[in-house]
Amino acid sequence: MVARTCYARVFGERPSHVARCLQVFIGDYIDRGPDSRQTIDLLIERGRRHEAIFLKGNHEAFLLEVFQDTARLEAWKDYGGFQTLMSYGLAPSLRPDREEQAELVQALQIAMPAEHRQFFRSLRKSFVCGDFFFAHAGAPNAQFGSCRSRAWRYSAHFDAPPRSESGHLQRLRFGIRGRQERDV
Repeated sequence: MVARTCYARVFGERPSHVARCLQVFIGDYIDRGPDSRQTIDLLIERGRRHEAIFLKGNHEAFLLEVFQDTARLEAWKDYGGFQTLMSYGLAPSLRPDREEQAELVQALQIAMPAEHRQFFRSLRKSFVCGDFFFAHAGAPNAQFGSCRSRAWRYSAHFDAPPRSESGHLQRLRFGIRGRQERDV
């Protein structure tokens, strides 16, 4: 299983000299190959055994949209959604009509364990810890005033410029007042 092998490489045991280890996961856990279901199992287990924060990526947001509007399944396919469907044991046709789309979404809701649905519903948009701000991509203007999507800007919300960690950035760069932004 690819997911478990990669997981083992990334998450060894916490070094003994580290008193507390808070792990922040930044999203896009699904639609990335055949192991979406197993990846969610691993993350849920990780959250049970370790102090962890799970953020919502655009792929998880898309899944939740599909649950609300089955017509979104066609667009989700372009994001890797069919790989996620297959990881839950479903076999979508290449071009499902509206009726099949509705059937697939209903079948996914049945095939998906309740703890997985709860995991997706509980994902956070962002997380602040001290002077660190974490988000999958961008920050809502209401939260930081001058922030723009995918580009952090200093805000009076912080006494000092926050250190930001996010996905969907093109490269490592230094923002206003030396704040580091990197693709993770």
